[in-house]
Amino acid sequence: MRLFVINTGYDMSDEEIEIRVQRMKRAASPDTTIHMECLEETKICIDSQLDVALASPEIIKKAIKAEKEGYDAVLLYCTSDPAMEACREAVKIPVIGGGMASFLTAAAVGSRYSMIITSKERESEKHRFIKASGLNSGDFISVQSIEYDILSMQKQKEKTDTVNQLTAAARKCVADGADVVILGCLGFAGMGEAVSRAVGVPVIDPAFAMVGLAEALCRQKLAQSRHAYCNPPKRARIWAGGSME
Repeated sequence: MRLFVINTGYDMSDEEIEIRVQRMKRAASPDTTIHMECLEETKICIDSQLDVALASPEIIKKAIKAEKEGYDAVLLYCTSDPAMEACREAVKIPVIGGGMASFLTAAAVGSRYSMIITSKERESEKHRFIKASGLNSGDFISVQSIEYDILSMQKQKEKTDTVNQLTAAARKCVADGADVVILGCLGFAGMGEAVSRAVGVPVIDPAFAMVGLAEALCRQKLAQSRHAYCNPPKRARIWAGGSME
């Protein structure tokens, strides 16, 4: 099985990409290969729905490329699931976002869940996102945030302080009534197990959740329904890119 991961970050070195691939392989079967590519034309840190909209064209192009190159599934390395529905219309292979995979996994192991994100300003966006996901928004208890600069932290190898912050935030989630905690950023990948041990509830790691869901769908030969995600009409689509201040 071959999984194509679209990392919505940019300007990552080969070493930084390989660290993330090896981390995801911890959740993969021995016969699964994982290939990751970052955005190249788009220099945007996805930290809002505005960023999602601006990054979407290149994400869609990479999903189409993955299908043409024979990959079995596309994984969106972001819990905002940028352009997921558009990618699902554009390709036949499964397209899985970090957010969707995390929510479905959380629903499988608990009944009341909370999410930890990187910015308090995005709390209302995440509540809207849950409502739009089709899951029971009444099961979503709370959003907690930590101090985390995505661009600066992705270059740091030492994650102890981040794990400590996540643990403190997870304890607040449990105090809110959550029986499952979702890590709401792929920058937290690989930290879920340590946080789970510390707080005593399942902690969903979106990087691992994506791999598990992708393997499950591919082995069952399942993908998004064409009745739900219709092929867009065949026509030329031309747009101009630019910059926004």
